[in-house]
Amino acid sequence: MELRLKIGSRHNGFVLLETIIAVTLLSAGLISGIGIETLMKKHESRRINEIKQARAMYELDRIQTHQTQLLAG
Repeated sequence: MELRLKIGSRHNGFVLLETIIAVTLLSAGLISGIGIETLMKKHESRRINEIKQARAMYELDRIQTHQTQLLAG
């Protein structure tokens, strides 16, 4: 019976250790996933702003070109 208690408590210790490791890995995965998502959103937002700025510059150039052609023509 004493041997059974020693084995049982050792088994419980391994189960607890496995549980702690599993929870730690899941937490780390969740945190890194959130971090990656945040970085992707920032990059996407930056890229959208760059595209909007390039579009505005293109449209301004087209307007100026059109006005120049009207004045010359």
